[in-house]
Amino acid sequence: MNPKTTLWLRGLAKLLTLALLANQVLTLIFSIGAHQVDPDVDSQVISVFSIVTSVLAGLWLQADARHAYQRAKAQDLIKPNHDKTKPWPWALDPACPRKWLVTLHLELNPALTEGLSER
Repeated sequence: MNPKTTLWLRGLAKLLTLALLANQVLTLIFSIGAHQVDPDVDSQVISVFSIVTSVLAGLWLQADARHAYQRAKAQDLIKPNHDKTKPWPWALDPACPRKWLVTLHLELNPALTEGLSER
């Protein structure tokens, strides 16, 4: 499999896992609260909340990852990886405050890693 496809699939799996986990927690809290207010709350209300929460959580994570990447790039915290034992073509400076979000953005957008090897 193409390394860029592998990176993208890894990032997508992380994004979906985190979005669905956030969705489950928030939907459980919403469901408990809704049933306390109205014990006969329609299940469609809970389902719509769940779908909207999943989408918004995914978008929020992507936006947060994009902002973390932009900050790291502006501060020159992303370098090419010279250690071939690592699966990523980039190395993050230890001073990078949100490494996992920068990594998530680079995995979701593997084309951004092309310019790193040319430095």
